Amino acid sequence: MMQLKVIKFLVISFFVIFAVNFSSDAYADAASDAAYIRSLEDALEAVKSLPSPTPLAVASIKRTSSEVVTMKSGEIKDFEITLKNIGDIEAEKIEVTASLASVDSPISISIPTTSKTIKKVDGGKEAKITLVVKSEETAKAGTYTVNLNFRYRDEVNKVINDAEVQHIKIDSNKLEPDLILQNFATDVDKVDKGSKFILTADLKNIGDDAATDCQLLVEGLDSTKVYMAGTSNNLYFKTIQKASLEPISFTFHTNDDIKSGSYPLTFKLKYKNANNEATENTYTYYVNVSSVKDDESESILEMINIKEPDGVFEVAKEFKVTFDLANTGITSAKNIKITATTGDAGEIVPKSANIRTIPELKADQTESCTFAFAPTTKAKTQNYAISFKVEYENGLKTDEKPDIDSFEQYVGVDVSNPEADKEEEEKETKVSKPKIIIDSYTVEPRIVKAGQEFDLEMVFKNTHPTKSIENIKAVLSPNETSEDKGSVFMPVDGSNTFYITKIAPGATALQKFRMYAIPDADPRTYTITVHFKYQDGEYNEYEEEEMIGITVKQTTKLDTGNIMVPTEGFMFTPINVMFNLMNTGKTELNNLSCEIKGNFDTSKSFMYFGSLQKSGSSYYDAEIIPNAPGQQEGKIIISYEDDSGEVNTVEKPFSINVMESAPAPDMPMGMDGMNGGMGEPVKMSLKDQALVYAKKPLVWVGVGAFVVVAFIGKKIYDKKRRLKFDE
Repeated sequence: MMQLKVIKFLVISFFVIFAVNFSSDAYADAASDAAYIRSLEDALEAVKSLPSPTPLAVASIKRTSSEVVTMKSGEIKDFEITLKNIGDIEAEKIEVTASLASVDSPISISIPTTSKTIKKVDGGKEAKITLVVKSEETAKAGTYTVNLNFRYRDEVNKVINDAEVQHIKIDSNKLEPDLILQNFATDVDKVDKGSKFILTADLKNIGDDAATDCQLLVEGLDSTKVYMAGTSNNLYFKTIQKASLEPISFTFHTNDDIKSGSYPLTFKLKYKNANNEATENTYTYYVNVSSVKDDESESILEMINIKEPDGVFEVAKEFKVTFDLANTGITSAKNIKITATTGDAGEIVPKSANIRTIPELKADQTESCTFAFAPTTKAKTQNYAISFKVEYENGLKTDEKPDIDSFEQYVGVDVSNPEADKEEEEKETKVSKPKIIIDSYTVEPRIVKAGQEFDLEMVFKNTHPTKSIENIKAVLSPNETSEDKGSVFMPVDGSNTFYITKIAPGATALQKFRMYAIPDADPRTYTITVHFKYQDGEYNEYEEEEMIGITVKQTTKLDTGNIMVPTEGFMFTPINVMFNLMNTGKTELNNLSCEIKGNFDTSKSFMYFGSLQKSGSSYYDAEIIPNAPGQQEGKIIISYEDDSGEVNTVEKPFSINVMESAPAPDMPMGMDGMNGGMGEPVKMSLKDQALVYAKKPLVWVGVGAFVVVAFIGKKIYDKKRRLKFDE
């Protein structure tokens, strides 16, 4: 201020002196008082018309606190906002106001009186204000914008207006499902080349609400390495309740020519919450495969005692990966090379040499290895995989040349980079793409039988709050086919392509289909991909894909043939029941068992057969003992499970006329004409007499002689007949 006053004083003095000199000359020439006074007035007017001098510095108010603050829905929270005068001179009488960028924001804002006006802020200094934000209970998760406006004056009393943007991020308190895959395990200790193994895991809901339309898809399969055969790579669960656990299992095969190494299996998990909002997660499991059978003689290198980075690492923060390289073979491994790879994008870079060589590692010898890395500014907040590839000479030879083996092992590291996340979020908010999803679908019947028709209903939803979707063309494509007849599912009296004119913002459209499952479809869950092509209101074109799962079961049929049960029997005398079991259906039967129920002793009637393959057969032969006389009713109960785990029961009734105990056989007479000399003779039936005499040796000799004579006589008779026929 003092400098400005001095400049004004010098300018005025210059014009006054000029005017006095000019007026003195005029007075001397004309001696006119009027001219003298007029010259002074003109000088003063000239001074007043001069422009105000431009200040050498300015004041400027900016927000220096975080641009994004976070709160929960239904919460009232005070946020401290830091303002800084980044100019060189003071800013005075600073007035702060705030307004919402959108009238539909589910938040309200206010600034307390103590923060609305700041007396002054010197150049380079800071001041703080309080912003009070109230979020509605129903506020959806998202980021909402608040405009901050600053009005103030500088040293020359000039009015300045500045503005900043403050983002309020809402984390919803809504109940959400959270599905995770955990406890991966294989059924074998060692996975060899050209072998089969089963991978199991637990699919668990650790969230606060049920997950619906849960789909688990196996990706990353390669028929030359690890692959699946004869089974589906997709599992579907309609609902997984809170805290529920679903055990899952997949059967894999390894190729005969696979090399030793660690091979990734990717599991893509999709599910929806109660609002039909979709979530997608990806899990990777690395299976270690040995390309060496136990009877082969060579070196086998393995990475053991792997120590992955513990914690979350920020940009430029170094971390280390350590492990032991062990030779579990029976010969030395030579010319070993270990290469660490972090990807081509440069998110993670090595801080030590990324290649290490070891001349030789003898059998049962171990070498410790350490590699250092650090994240860069290109990294995002996520988990990154680091690959370690090991190559070595295994001690064998191919065409007189050393045989080279190699394998890869992966290690994960968690990285945090809020700045990159912020940039990514800003990019996403700039792009407002309408999205179409399958809101829900139903299959009737729920489990489709092969060779039968079924109804499929799908509800499509436009998830965008303001943009409509138009000219929607969708195609249903089964992901798996039958070897003989192509697609597993075929539309009935229609096409697999359909058209929808328009779906308004947030609205839905229902589409119904009549489908047919081919008779030779294998029993499992199949996936159908729905491929969408559509436009928004500005004729921008988009494509999306959604998948649904349909479970197919084969019809089962079990035949028993003729059941052999005698129509009569005696009390307390064993009776045999016999029949064939024939699987005439198109799928394997499991947990097959048979038993007999009735007024009998059936302790020996139960038989368990386990599984019965398609077109297979077995035989049932069991024993029952009647407990009471008269017409006794019984039934044969056959139980089995089909391919979907459903229990089926077949009952076969029968009846037996049970008589009292059979009469005792006539005994031979004793010397006294009595029954062995013990009483009156007992009469014997012809059947019982035959049994008694059948036990005597002479009877059997006579019978044998009769059979021989009859056989010889028939031969002589046949020969005479042939001679007569020839004549």
